Order: sequence, then structure tokens, then C-alpha cells
Amino acid sequence: MVKSCLVAVLAMAVFGSAHACRTRQIGMDPSPEDLVASAREVYVARVVQATETEGGKVDYEFAVVKRLAGPFRTRFSISSNTAAADDIVASPDHSDKRFWEAGGGRLGGDSNWCYITLRFDVGISYLVFLDRPNTYRSTERINVFPGREPITDDKWYQYVEERLRTKDSVAAPTAGAR
Repeated sequence: MVKSCLVAVLAMAVFGSAHACRTRQIGMDPSPEDLVASAREVYVARVVQATETEGGKVDYEFAVVKRLAGPFRTRFSISSNTAAADDIVASPDHSDKRFWEAGGGRLGGDSNWCYITLRFDVGISYLVFLDRPNTYRSTERINVFPGREPITDDKWYQYVEERLRTKDSVAAPTAGAR
């Protein structure tokens, strides 16, 4: 009996740290409402270049298509480890129920409850919460068609744009207010 308990405690000590990340890290999975409410920099941007660097990282260069919140920029970059593609097959316009539930988002690759590994495709546009890159839903592929209004009927884009517009109008003082 003592021997089996000792083996169990030893196994927990050895293997416990390898499986320590069983729940999402704090702040990694905000609700859509919380993510938008805390947003300071949000852009729709197209990936114009991806450069592999030493150590298995990729530097992604973005050209801003539309600023939704934050300072005016024409470009920005994000560096990440390499990863597999996003899961967009089920719902390219973010209308699927799973996206909106806890743990939603379409990040691919090595993303899990412990960390998020971003991956982008050159020539594709994304809705990017630049100040919150390590959260689910903060870098979502958005359908953009050249020569037309920048955004199609993407539900995530519509949600974010509306919430940011409402947030800005609440934060802005009304005419005549002191």
C-alpha cells in the first residue's frame, strides 16, 4: 500500500509538469464582448510578406487596409513561430456557432490552452487586435475584395466594427458638454 502511494506521488511529480496546462491561461480567451471592450489597436490588414528567421520564427509584414481603432499606421509586423493554417473551411464568414462560444476562434497550428502560435498567409487580409495578439479571435482571416468596400459580409468584422463605433461614441463628449 505504501509502495503504491509512493509510486503515485512520484508519477504526479514527474508527469504533472508535462500536463500542467489543462485550462486556458488567464486572459487568453476573452469573450467577444471583453476583447472588443479592451481593444486599443484594431486593423484590417493584408499580409504582404512573410520572412523566415533563425530559430523557427516567421516575421509577417502587414499593410493596413482599414483602421478601426488606434493610431494611424500604414504597416505593422508580427513575429511568431511557424504553425499550420487557420480552420476556415466550416465558416469563412464567422457565422458558425462554435466561433462565438467560449474557446472560439480559428487559430491553427500549435495553438492550445498554454500558448497561441499565429500563422498568416501572404496576400490574405486579417482583422488584427494588435494590442492583444495572444488571445483567441484576435487575428481572424477576413474576406476582402480589391476595388470594393474593403469588407464583405463577415460577421466578426461587423460585430467588431459596430462595438468599436458604439464604444467611441460613448467615450466621446457630446456637443456642448463640459
